[in-house]
Amino acid sequence: MTVEYVEFDDLPVADEQVIRAHAVELIAMAEVHGLTNLRYASRNRLVASLTERVEPLGEFRFSERASFLLGYRIRTFTDDMFSRPGVSPDLIAATPM
Repeated sequence: MTVEYVEFDDLPVADEQVIRAHAVELIAMAEVHGLTNLRYASRNRLVASLTERVEPLGEFRFSERASFLLGYRIRTFTDDMFSRPGVSPDLIAATPM
């Protein structure tokens, strides 16, 4: 038996309906990776705060795990990106899950 491997970039983009329908699962999964205060920004984009127990590359590990669990591509940004110039308005206006 062969199993096809699906690449991250081949997954469909998660929309708000998909993300909010799985909010409880996503929040719990984020906490495992040391992320808190999960917020919806826009299509497939979430914002999270890092805790002091965040694992190395926690936001990337969370994004990958969440994407493959749900079957939709999800990207996660952390609060530290607010200090950079040119932050997208949707990330600034992200709403709580």
